[in-house]
Amino acid sequence: MTENSRQAKPSFADRVELRLHKRAMLSYGENPHQHGAFYVEEGVPEAQIPKSVQGKPLSFNNLNDAHSALGLCATLPKPACVIVKHASPCGVATAKDNLTCWQRARDADSVSAFGGIVAFNTILDEDTARSLIEPFLELVIAPALTPRAQQELKKKPSLRVVTCEPPTTSQCPPQWKQNGNWWLRQSSDIELGDFKHAAGPKLAPGTLDTIKLAMRVAQFARSNAIVIAHNQASLAIGAGQTSRLEAARIAASRCPHPPAGSVAASDGFFPFTDGIEVLAKIGVKIIAQPEGGKNLDQIVEFAHTR
Repeated sequence: MTENSRQAKPSFADRVELRLHKRAMLSYGENPHQHGAFYVEEGVPEAQIPKSVQGKPLSFNNLNDAHSALGLCATLPKPACVIVKHASPCGVATAKDNLTCWQRARDADSVSAFGGIVAFNTILDEDTARSLIEPFLELVIAPALTPRAQQELKKKPSLRVVTCEPPTTSQCPPQWKQNGNWWLRQSSDIELGDFKHAAGPKLAPGTLDTIKLAMRVAQFARSNAIVIAHNQASLAIGAGQTSRLEAARIAASRCPHPPAGSVAASDGFFPFTDGIEVLAKIGVKIIAQPEGGKNLDQIVEFAHTR
């Protein structure tokens, strides 16, 4: 599968003024020797500003991870659960209820989920809350909590619990990135393009939904990223690599025997066939990538032989 996600070129203003309001001082910054504070842009709806319900004060890293988790949650069907570690997803699932979402996301990489940030895009219920107090987690975040869920979470008073509404995809603003005295701006990376069936047999019903989830996770994982998924849940994520081949190897090593019908998604096009061969060797038969690359015809031809 290839995905064409070209967007209309936006118009960026020549001069921009940002009005920020300090909401809290933080215990420290990204590292203990750094100081930190939390600011919010003027005009942001109160529901989309994190509000602490219980637990230790929020840290710089907590809020940075929460931003990534909420951003991915905003792009997924409801209900969904996203587990983030060091601003990169390590487990993601959508299912019929929050408890199943959480269990499947956790089981995707239970080692990385230890000490992670767990986010939901629907109201947190009692059964899910009861399960969340068992492992060590840094933060649980949801749009709201039922009264019984709140009572369950109070049994672990050190656990940080925050309410915050994920923005709808139409509300996602352009992205800013600060590099010292430089500021970069780009349109939000939200909309998935149209998928083109480039090689192989017809997809089974529901497979495209899993492909879309895998592509969403790849969007929010650090590049280069490869995501293996099955039945609308991630199985393995290879992310933050300087080589797409190495990202594929990491994903494959974390899921050496994926279930039949599993898919893989790449956040960028494969420049060569080597990454695809790594995934094919463990039994992945469906691979999605953004369209592009001068070797696309070679990639498609290679896929036909696998």
